[in-house]
Amino acid sequence: MKHGATNYIPENFIPGFIDFVVWGHEHECKPEADQLNNTTESDTKCTMVLQPGSSVATQLQPGEAEAKHALILTVFKRNFKLDKIPLKTVRPFILNNVLVQEILKGKSKNVTVEKALDAYLETRIKQLIRDAHDLLTGHELQPLEPLIRIRLLHQDDTGLFNPIRFSQKYVNKIANEDIVILSKVSSKRGDMGADDMDVGDIQDMVMEAEEVRPRN
Repeated sequence: MKHGATNYIPENFIPGFIDFVVWGHEHECKPEADQLNNTTESDTKCTMVLQPGSSVATQLQPGEAEAKHALILTVFKRNFKLDKIPLKTVRPFILNNVLVQEILKGKSKNVTVEKALDAYLETRIKQLIRDAHDLLTGHELQPLEPLIRIRLLHQDDTGLFNPIRFSQKYVNKIANEDIVILSKVSSKRGDMGADDMDVGDIQDMVMEAEEVRPRN
């Protein structure tokens, strides 16, 4: 999986004589084997790749919000079979990315930015908690308190609310304390509306924000 300009292995770097690759150190579980784009017109076979992902959420990022599976790979000569077993004890995790400019479009002049964001986020989080409840499997070992993360994508944090104070409302309701994260994005991407963006756009914006965030 490409995480930046250089910190990944291009598919064409994997030799064509390799039949099967298990891709490790990735968060997202992709339970179906895919064909790599590492062959030439003269090749008669292909390389298959499988990305099991992590068994629990180790970071609050997009790939971790996908369903987790245990995978059983059975190989016979040059053929293989893959059996997927959904994991039933994973803590529910839902992640949302929201553009601040979309929230403030219909804001009344008498309402502050902080109050507008607070009201919107309270409504959104209540819905996400209900959505997380639908992810419960009924297994006695599955944690009930979900992981909820909303990333506010903005160009200027002037006047934005305090995410730490806001998150205190959900103590004992949500497992993580850092429910809302502020991520600054470039003005070029900030001009895009929510309906204009796809998953790739959102992930690129998140990576840009992480790159410019000050490190301790």
